[in-house]
Amino acid sequence: MNIVFNFNIRERINRVVIAGIAAVFFMACGALLAFILSPKQALQARHIENLPEMSVEDISAADSGDELLISGRLEDNYIIAEGNFVAYVRETWQVTVPTPNNQNSNQSSQPSGTWKTVERITPDLTLNVNGRRLEILRASNVRFSGPLHERLVRAYSFRRAKYNNEDLAEGSERLRGFHNGDLVTVLGSKASAGGVIPDELFAGDRIAFVQHEKSAAKGLLTGGLCMMGIAPIILIGGILSALFGRRR
Repeated sequence: MNIVFNFNIRERINRVVIAGIAAVFFMACGALLAFILSPKQALQARHIENLPEMSVEDISAADSGDELLISGRLEDNYIIAEGNFVAYVRETWQVTVPTPNNQNSNQSSQPSGTWKTVERITPDLTLNVNGRRLEILRASNVRFSGPLHERLVRAYSFRRAKYNNEDLAEGSERLRGFHNGDLVTVLGSKASAGGVIPDELFAGDRIAFVQHEKSAAKGLLTGGLCMMGIAPIILIGGILSALFGRRR
């Protein structure tokens, strides 16, 4: 009898401990999103909003290394990938299938998929800014943002997961990027030999770029506050389960 009683007590204590760990995790992640990442993103949005939008003449007069923000249309660039892409990021679809040991009767056992970046190509580009041509120089690790063009190349596999409400096979590829004629806002710096070294290419004008950054900051704040709000619910649920739940 004592053995059964002690086991019951240990099981209930374990429930509280697990709930406490989960609550601390949600609280910490929520605080990170709400109080660190969100303000940082908001500062970035404000910084971009305060940058003057420059003309080609302004960029020519700028010093090497100066931060620049300029909008224009991509023009007369080489197509470097199927789908008329002149700059793109290539991603592959990876599917994770839950194993029996990891499945929980109270959780979804459906496969999940994630996109993994395998290639990012940003060659020399030409930007038409009010009738003047500006060279955007080749660079690595350039961020792409905004409503990008997308091309999906489907693979054939039994491992599948939902993407846009459809089953997508593992190994499928997605290309996202820019076409000639796209309106693009470039955030970067003046190169010593002329032209712009890009840090980020946004698919849209300056106003849309700023709004995109502000929306990202709000999303981080909302997500962080939600996680912090869930944390005490998890803890209380664990305590109630330990007090009133049935022993397994």
